[in-house]
Amino acid sequence: MRAPRRLWTLALALALVPALTVLAPPRPAGATPSAALGTPSIRPINNAPPRLAAATRSTYFAATGHNVADPFLRYYQDHGGLAIFGLPLTEPFQAGDLTVQYFERARFEYHPKNPPGSQVELGQLGRELTAKRANEAPFKPLPGGTTGFYPQTGHTLQHGFAAYWQRHGGLAIFGYPISEEFAEVNPADGKTYTVQYFERARFEYHPEFKGTDYEVELGLLGGPDFALHGLPAGLFARAQPAPPPQPRALSLPVLMYHDVGLAQGRYSVPMASFTAQLDWLQANGYQTVTLDDVYDYMFAGGDLPPKPVMLTFDDGRASQWNAVRELNARHMTGVFFIIAGYGGLTDDQLRQMIAWGHEIESHSMTHPFLTRVSDSQLAYEVTVSKQQLEARLGVPIDYFAYPDGDYDGRVEAAVAAAGYRGGIAAWGGRHWGPDKRWNEPRIEISGFDTLSDFIFYATSFDASSVPGR
Repeated sequence: MRAPRRLWTLALALALVPALTVLAPPRPAGATPSAALGTPSIRPINNAPPRLAAATRSTYFAATGHNVADPFLRYYQDHGGLAIFGLPLTEPFQAGDLTVQYFERARFEYHPKNPPGSQVELGQLGRELTAKRANEAPFKPLPGGTTGFYPQTGHTLQHGFAAYWQRHGGLAIFGYPISEEFAEVNPADGKTYTVQYFERARFEYHPEFKGTDYEVELGLLGGPDFALHGLPAGLFARAQPAPPPQPRALSLPVLMYHDVGLAQGRYSVPMASFTAQLDWLQANGYQTVTLDDVYDYMFAGGDLPPKPVMLTFDDGRASQWNAVRELNARHMTGVFFIIAGYGGLTDDQLRQMIAWGHEIESHSMTHPFLTRVSDSQLAYEVTVSKQQLEARLGVPIDYFAYPDGDYDGRVEAAVAAAGYRGGIAAWGGRHWGPDKRWNEPRIEISGFDTLSDFIFYATSFDASSVPGR
């Protein structure tokens, strides 16, 4: 199942920049490697363009003047961001068959031959920078039998460093310890700190920050490693922000449900039918996506799986807890449009659904025909439902589904003015695009539909605007 909606934002990251960079050494463009650091191990630079797969979503870091684009951006955001990796020092560039990008504390590598989901790896900066220190006492392997001992490298990991290692990504981010704790002078300030080297990092104990989040910090190894490999200093030159991605349209089955697991009816799908539909989708390679996923694809250059499908549920009915159970069992996600003024799902259930990776959005306060209400009632239905759900659930509410599929230009304008990211209709087919941002279509799934009907609606159905479908 996908992780819950990320709370990390670039604004928060940049707000932390002064606190994190005040201890940073001068920019590494002028750094010179120690003679003990060894010879370059990555392949030579060539002039080929970066080989990143469909990397169109990008963020510009003004502090260093560099862009981070997918898939590196996704990895950066999902694994700790600024606090773990620091600011970007270069643009992506080619090193042999790999695309790499340097950060203050890491080197990202794109391995195109790896399976999907594991193509971004972190360079072993710790090993590279200590390659000729094997005979120094802290780097000599121990015989074992000690608490926190890792036989893979012959070193221990204990106390505060162990807690930080486990809390911030462990083996996947930092690798195994390759030294014991020892005292080392920090060239940035000339002070001596307790440090420990790992395959991909150096941990530093900062007693001046004892009791804060910065008591353990990661060494700024990116610049020294860059210098170690003799890479051109011109790669540090500031770049221009990448142009924003062009909006894109797509064909997407967005299936609309109401009650699940009750007696058969137009708005009630029996459980046997529902589970058969989910099983068919999985067996045929479909992967569930959320509204955030799709709007990121349309407007921010995000990626989608090869065969996306969105499962939406209107009204927040109590029976939809049955649907949640079946979705969870198959590691699938749903989008649930909640009537804020009443509903069968409790706030505790909704918060648990968010924790499981489902998306909660607004379906008005009282579910009226919005084209028939006054301007003040329209504002109440659209705006207050968003505010209440955000206050009760603690997550952004970014999308609005029109009750009974009833909308017009006035209603769309109210949804936009309330701060939503998009509006969702009830019918209309499968063609989503920027021109339909405030009335994206769905396909109704009825309890009377056979599995053959469902397959047709999920794979082949199209319509301009068909009530009931």
